[in-house]
Amino acid sequence: MRLLCVTHVAPVPPRAGNAVRIQRLLRWLVSDGWQVRVVVCPAVEPGPEVLAAMAAEPYEVTVCPHGGHVPGLAARLGEEPPADAAAARVRRLVSGLCPDGLVAQVEVIDREWQPDVVVAEYAFLSRCFGVLRPQVVKVVDAHDVFSAKADKVERLGVSDGYALTAAEEAALLTPADVVVAIQADEAMVLARLAPHATVVSAGIDLPCAAERPAANAAVSAATALVVGSLNPMNVAGLTEFLHFAWPLVRAAEPEATLCVVGPLGQVVPTEAVAAGVQVLGEVDDLAAYYREAALAVNPAPAGTGLKVKTVEAVANGCPVVVWPAGADGVHPALLPGCHVASDWTELAAKVVEGLRGALARADAADVSVALSAPEVYGRLGTTLRSLVEGRRVAPRRSRGRTRTGASPRLLSLFVQHGALAYPSALTELRALIGRQLPGVRHDVLVLDNAMPARRPHPLRGVARLSTVRWPRAVAASNEAWEFSAWDDGIAWMGGRLHRYDAVALVTSAFLQYDARRHLERLRPAMVEMVCDQRVVLGHTDRYDEPVWFDGAALQEWVRSSFLLVAPDELLRLGSLVSAQAMHRVFVDTLAKPGEPGEPGAAVSPFRADAPLSASYQRYLLGWLTGDGTGQGVEWHSRFELRDATLPRFRAKATAIVNEQLLTYRLRAQGCRPVDLTAAAGLAGG
Repeated sequence: MRLLCVTHVAPVPPRAGNAVRIQRLLRWLVSDGWQVRVVVCPAVEPGPEVLAAMAAEPYEVTVCPHGGHVPGLAARLGEEPPADAAAARVRRLVSGLCPDGLVAQVEVIDREWQPDVVVAEYAFLSRCFGVLRPQVVKVVDAHDVFSAKADKVERLGVSDGYALTAAEEAALLTPADVVVAIQADEAMVLARLAPHATVVSAGIDLPCAAERPAANAAVSAATALVVGSLNPMNVAGLTEFLHFAWPLVRAAEPEATLCVVGPLGQVVPTEAVAAGVQVLGEVDDLAAYYREAALAVNPAPAGTGLKVKTVEAVANGCPVVVWPAGADGVHPALLPGCHVASDWTELAAKVVEGLRGALARADAADVSVALSAPEVYGRLGTTLRSLVEGRRVAPRRSRGRTRTGASPRLLSLFVQHGALAYPSALTELRALIGRQLPGVRHDVLVLDNAMPARRPHPLRGVARLSTVRWPRAVAASNEAWEFSAWDDGIAWMGGRLHRYDAVALVTSAFLQYDARRHLERLRPAMVEMVCDQRVVLGHTDRYDEPVWFDGAALQEWVRSSFLLVAPDELLRLGSLVSAQAMHRVFVDTLAKPGEPGEPGAAVSPFRADAPLSASYQRYLLGWLTGDGTGQGVEWHSRFELRDATLPRFRAKATAIVNEQLLTYRLRAQGCRPVDLTAAAGLAGG
């Protein structure tokens, strides 16, 4: 698969956090089997050193001169004259980072090289999406939430000139199929700004120091380290640190040294050098300085995105002192190495602690896992491959439908856990389909996950489906409730699944979750709709705000009690069990408030480092054990959370995650969810 990255930031040499992130992502994509090309359009023409570094990378780099005017391009892109000063400002920002010449270069590469995916580094470069072939998967690698800058950055008197309103940022994200958030908190914000897109969280992978070797002669044990580029937040932070905090540090530790690495050293005043500050400029082996320094300091008081220098310090086994903003979005495994201060006096005190060796470090093994490439980029890679495959392979019509006058065929994969709980469910399903879908041939495979545990044998030795007695019942796995049972049903059908135009995934409780009679809106045309329009039909639910699970932003989903989808979409998914390694999510036993050693510990079923947002935890707890999700509805079977009911909570919460991730994954491969009410309107009913 081919991927084109479009950027105004040269990924090498990595002199700033955004360049480090781009370089690491591109190298991982190459290692993951992608053919990668990069077109870079820097504001300043790169010199021989930069060109040589680019040539050494494992991907082809094209340098596009900045500027240029292409007659008629604005009209082709649908760009109207700015209506006011605010619109004119956004147009200048976009054109400054994505000029006509870059758009023209991208169009040429797209036409000649035909990439499957085009990644725009930063939303401002989404302008180039307007010249791409329709089948290209368009990705915005966001880096920042620019509509958050006014609140998080500019209110402190710091500005980089790129702040946007929510409406302005949403407009820039509109052309994207996928939006990559650099950290989980921002994934939820971006999901609100771009509800049409698949939002994935992918931070940065970094090599981690297993231990801290001794002796780098360039620094001493009483050394604090600041690393940074010349962005306004770094400049403001270092300037104020030298004024407010460093004198307090030197008063407590007169021999203390502050080493400033990177372009940021250019703003260190001469008098600071006499007070124990060393300006080292750019260095070849930054890791050596991290390893030997007593601590690192990230003095930037504000910012959006991921604080790469915070992550970089912890990855190298170095504790880091930060403001609250410096720890935003950092993986929970790294937080023990982040020491947060709320004012300059506290920050100076923590630096002194670090110089004396009293600051904790994060566990190296945990950090290594959290910052490994599969952990960081795995969800992104899966999403991109699914979308590419979905666009390469047109939905396949069933063989039966190629015959003139053949009736549409529907297969229901009906999961039950024994026949006692809902004894009439199968009869009611067949009656529903017969009533609502007249003329559709309907077969039912009953998947009983209460039958003796054994894997169902594939459908072999059967020349025609007509020789199978329907409904047919087979044993299925209950390991992941209905989702593992459906996996077994798909395996049992094998290649004959393609004989059907649509598949209904159904549980025996389907009518219990249809109080508003959504299923009465089923129409025969919907069987063709799921194939022709690549949609999944059912009763859609949604949270009031996006939630985050393991790099995926979730908000809207189709209930798994009944959904209608094309066979090809199911086969592209592989397994329908989406929630993996759930031991990372739940505790083994509940903490008790006031327990010895844990005063005031919260009674929570979730691990402190669980890969899901606090809002998702709140929704799951509220739905299963409390008063619902705050949307005016409650689950009929909620229960009290105790150690005895913890296994039930884990199983039910896992099923909810599987339900919501199923829609997420279908959307990621190009199959969009549609509520039956809207589908009935489209089907003329």
